[in-house]
Amino acid sequence: MVGASQSEQDEEEIEYSDVNRIQGPGGGRAAYTKGDSPFGRKSKGRHQRHGRRDGSPGTQFARYESPSPKVPSTPEHGGVRQRKRRDVEAFSGDVGGLSDDFDFQAGLAQFDKRQIFSEIREADSTDPETLLVALNKRRPHQHFHAHLQQKLGVHENVLDAAPSGDETGNDAEVESELESEGFGDVDGTPRDGKKLMLKTIIGVPVPTVTPQEMLEIERIAISETGPSEEQMIENGGRGAAMLVLQALGGGRRIKPGNHNEGPLVVVLAGNNQIGAYGLCAARHLANHECNVIACVVGGEAELINTLAYQQKIFVPTGGKVSKGVVDLPHPSSQPVDLIIDALLGSQQTILDLSEGDKYLVGDLMRWANENKAPVLAIDMPSGINATTGHPVSPSNHVNAKWTLALGLPKTGHLRAREAVGELFLADIGIPRVVFQKGAKAGRVKYMPPFADKFLVGLELAGTGADALQ
Repeated sequence: MVGASQSEQDEEEIEYSDVNRIQGPGGGRAAYTKGDSPFGRKSKGRHQRHGRRDGSPGTQFARYESPSPKVPSTPEHGGVRQRKRRDVEAFSGDVGGLSDDFDFQAGLAQFDKRQIFSEIREADSTDPETLLVALNKRRPHQHFHAHLQQKLGVHENVLDAAPSGDETGNDAEVESELESEGFGDVDGTPRDGKKLMLKTIIGVPVPTVTPQEMLEIERIAISETGPSEEQMIENGGRGAAMLVLQALGGGRRIKPGNHNEGPLVVVLAGNNQIGAYGLCAARHLANHECNVIACVVGGEAELINTLAYQQKIFVPTGGKVSKGVVDLPHPSSQPVDLIIDALLGSQQTILDLSEGDKYLVGDLMRWANENKAPVLAIDMPSGINATTGHPVSPSNHVNAKWTLALGLPKTGHLRAREAVGELFLADIGIPRVVFQKGAKAGRVKYMPPFADKFLVGLELAGTGADALQ
């Protein structure tokens, strides 16, 4: 149409230009001259015109519309006009003022590192002692105990519970470190003044002692008041046997004339005083309708006197003595009803043993944990530090269902509740005056918790200074 208005001509030129810009090999739409489409027919597009702006005849052209649907000009797909506008805005600025090289030193001079880090420290309320970076930092109080510097081994995880620090078995040094690091007194008294205490089921408070304090109590009893060491072992061993008999079902299962097979109990006894307690319990159980197997650590010539004596009087009861894991029952062929852990107790760690005994004790601890039978630990689960409550070795310690403390509970019982299980206390015959004289230089206000019993159950309780003055 020759008489088209100027606005219509401009619109046609813009649309035609747009078509030419987006055409390409394989494109959806293209412009062709002479009116021929690629399909061999004349295109009858609406944008046909003859003539030019000056009125002279011009070349005929048409736009071919592809049968494929058009993509709308949305904000996601932006049309040609929008892209053109963005290009103009992005690249039309004046770049004459930009420098060829960036002055790094000048930019760095504007950054005050000391001020920035000072502001970060002021805004950060986190206690530096709780940060992982402070774990291996030497503290001022370790000046005279540099060997207590805590270092994680290759097998330990920094996110686990804090390591015990007792790699030498010296509990006295660990106590000093615990007190200086905020644990407060090693009896479980934090610095905030709230005491972690144990009490009987009826509410009688029971103080805790360290293994060294318990050794001093026993020494005073043996040398001054009695009972003797053999009598304390007899009292404690009988208490352990009483607890086992109740755990096995008591009179419902164990009674004279019972034609059923008696329960099978395995006693793991170390070459130490706790092992003597275990063999004493084994003898009492064998005398009360139980089948007992005792695995004793150490050769015959190496046994300490108390352990050798208890083994001697155990054998006539009909119990069996073994010397290794291979002699113990296999769970699939001979199920065990209960296991007594008397390997280490509170006075000995696996680090104190000879190389051969270390491997045997480690194998016995793994056998006990892998067995389905419940475990009663005498004094302390083997592998748990009796002062701190932490495992001496993360992979070598016994998980007990019950623990029987002897005389008084240890400080580690407060902090190893998962490994200790239910806690009981056995009366081993020590008089009240010895507890007052021996523990904590007279700081223990001891009240006998047993009344008419020889065994009492203990539970954790937060108290004031009733039992510890």
